[in-house]
Amino acid sequence: MKHPITKKSLVGLLSAALIAAFTAVIPSTANATEGCTDQSVIVGKKNVGFEKCTGVDGIGSKYEIRMPENFNGMLFLYSHGLRSEVTIPVLPVLNETGKPITANREPDVGPNETVNETLLSQGYALAGVGGRINGWAVPEVVESNLHLIVMAQEMYPKINKVISWGDSLGGHISQSLSEKYGIIDAQQIFTWQALRQHNTPLVETFFGC
Repeated sequence: MKHPITKKSLVGLLSAALIAAFTAVIPSTANATEGCTDQSVIVGKKNVGFEKCTGVDGIGSKYEIRMPENFNGMLFLYSHGLRSEVTIPVLPVLNETGKPITANREPDVGPNETVNETLLSQGYALAGVGGRINGWAVPEVVESNLHLIVMAQEMYPKINKVISWGDSLGGHISQSLSEKYGIIDAQQIFTWQALRQHNTPLVETFFGC
């Protein structure tokens, strides 16, 4: 399936999500390979069904999208933390896992499966990329995320809002998406006061109250 990325298509998505239009010209992509399967998890006593789509985009980044059956319109775009571009041998302090750490380019859609499954159960879609290169690759991952946003919206037109979030380096990537392209940064909404005011189910998830 082709996923042409143009400034027009990006503006159309982000306008629908009440997000500022992109100011940079995004190059078109080549073909993206993808595959989707229906899956489900048990959260509490609730069976949560979702579609999981994975593949490689036109610029060489692996991606993953999880779309719940009870989708509420909001997509959480997650960026993982710093990963090494080279193999790290077993060393004191640096790597005490007992085995070498090899370069990991797999996508993550959240910090852990407990959080991922809770968000899915509340109707939020999840997405993330594994950068085509590791290390301090902020511009490269930002570009991959922009491609993923357009791809996800083309696959699931009911997406009307995109929230970026991440940990460690992923937080910097999320902030870059917010500052340069107007994507809503989760840091701006995941505060105690904001969550209490909105009285969302996420209050219980992240703060246990």
